[in-house]
Parts: sequence; structure tokens; C-alpha cells
Amino acid sequence: LAVLGPEVAARVWATCQEARASYSSTVLKAAAHNSLWDTEDLVAAAPPLVTLVAAAARPSAILRSAALGPALLGAASTWAPDPQGRPPLVLAAMRGSSSGLEMVTALLRARAQSNVTDKAG
Repeated sequence: LAVLGPEVAARVWATCQEARASYSSTVLKAAAHNSLWDTEDLVAAAPPLVTLVAAAARPSAILRSAALGPALLGAASTWAPDPQGRPPLVLAAMRGSSSGLEMVTALLRARAQSNVTDKAG
């Protein structure tokens, strides 16, 4: 946006903020459950968080999916654990690298429940 100059950048930013505010979760749910979209399309738009953590996705992708997922697929699908029962936050913490720390931070910003454990405790 800096290339566009401060005035244009400010207008683009304001337009994006207005559009974001106008798309409530009710509007997103209605659009998601339109007959034009199948489950595969919705999962592609907001993959489950365990999928993103397993793929070492960028924090921005995690935040996006955490924001859109509940409206598109439901919170249970978005925050579902992996087949071993490990929630996204546990998986991210297990990575142990700087990318794991970034994912933990993104998940906590997205309001992950910090008291959730895996099957092993």
C-alpha cells in the first residue's frame, strides 16, 4: 500500500475495515450454506487448525482459519483435535521451534483454550 501513497492507502484500509465489519458471522454462515458451496470448498477456505499446525502454516493462516472456520464449518470442526486426540494448541507446542512458538501465539490470540489437554493429559 505504501506505493500507492498515503491518501490511497488510507482509503483502501478504511474500505477494508468497513467491509470486514459488515460481514458478520450470520452473513458468513448464510453465504457458506448456500447450495453453491460444498464442504470441500468450505474446508479449503478455512482448514481445520490441526491441519494448519501439522503443515507448519503461517500464523496469519491460523488466525484467518480461526476467524472464518466457526462461521463456515462450525467451531467443533475448526478446533477439532487430531486423530490422536491432540488439540491444535498441544500440537503447536510440541513443535518446539520458533515456528511452533509463533503458532502457539497465533492460537492463543485466536482464543484457543489453554487448559485443553490431549488423551495423555
